[in-house]
Amino acid sequence: LGPDNPLVAQLLLFEGRVALQQHAWSDASALFQRALDILRRGREPLLELQGIAHGMRAEVLFELGRLEEAREHALEALALYERQGNTHPTRAAASWSLLGEVEARLGRVRRGLTLLERALRAAEPHDALMAADIRRRLDGWRSHSPEKLGLARPK
Repeated sequence: LGPDNPLVAQLLLFEGRVALQQHAWSDASALFQRALDILRRGREPLLELQGIAHGMRAEVLFELGRLEEAREHALEALALYERQGNTHPTRAAASWSLLGEVEARLGRVRRGLTLLERALRAAEPHDALMAADIRRRLDGWRSHSPEKLGLARPK
């Protein structure tokens, strides 16, 4: 295999996922970035793999508290999934969910709730565990007082 072979990128994505599970954030981030670099140089677009790499990088950046960067990568993942026909709705649901969390944490709670609801609609028919996690996140944000969330109506 040459260094720019898509299989190398897939292996890097797998290694990055392992690093992510082990909370080795910098290692995971570097592995996902290397995979993205390979995929961008490739002759074939491989949109789905690029989307996966962006989604995983978004997850790492979120964990590192780099919310704006996480947001950019999640949006890129969603754009790539859309371009390739979104054949795996749970991948898009994961990115919608992450975007919802980012928006809420950045103080745009209404937007965050809308995105989490979209993630839930995408996940429900395909992945019960993911849907349950998204419901938990939604309930967590909704349990805050309306005033704190900026959802209270002026009197």
